[in-house]
Amino acid sequence: MTTHGLVATDIDSNTLRKLRATAREQVSRFTCKRLDVTRNFSFSDQYFDGVLCTGTLHLFKPKRLRHVVKETKRVLKPGGQLLFDFATNVRRQRNGETIEHKKGASQYRLTEAKKIWKKTLIGFESRISSHDVPLQKIGTGSRAYFFSSKYLLIHATKKTNENKSCLG
Repeated sequence: MTTHGLVATDIDSNTLRKLRATAREQVSRFTCKRLDVTRNFSFSDQYFDGVLCTGTLHLFKPKRLRHVVKETKRVLKPGGQLLFDFATNVRRQRNGETIEHKKGASQYRLTEAKKIWKKTLIGFESRISSHDVPLQKIGTGSRAYFFSSKYLLIHATKKTNENKSCLG
C-alpha cells in the first residue's frame, strides 16, 4: 500500500511559501502544491484517505461547489473522508455600518446552505452540523471591524462500491 503523506494545497504560491517557512521543522512531513479547486485536481483517482478544506468554499456558487465535491470524491479512496467548513450568515460591520461583500462573492444563509450540501454530497454518508462564530473585533485602529457568522461543519465518508457482483 502506497502512502502519500500530507499534501497542503492553496491557489496562492505565496501562502504556500509562508507555510513552508513557518513549518520548517515539519516540512519533511508534508508536500506543498498549488491547486485551484475550481479546476480538475492534479491528483490521480483514489489518491487520498482524507481531504480537509477550510475557509474557502463559501465563496463559490453552487455549480462550483458541485465540481469541488465531484473532484474530491474522485481523489478519495473508498471509505475516505472529507471535512469541510462552510461560512453562512457572514456579517462585517465598521462604525455600525455593514461592510459590503466583494462583488461576485456568494453569500449563503444557513438553511439554503444545508439544502445545497445535502443535494451535493451524492455518494457520501454525511453529517452536517451548524455552529456560531460570535461577534468579535478584527484588527485595530480605523481598519478594525466587527465580524460574526454561522458555519456548517461537513463530515462525509465516501461510500464504497456497494454494487459489486460476484462471479462464480
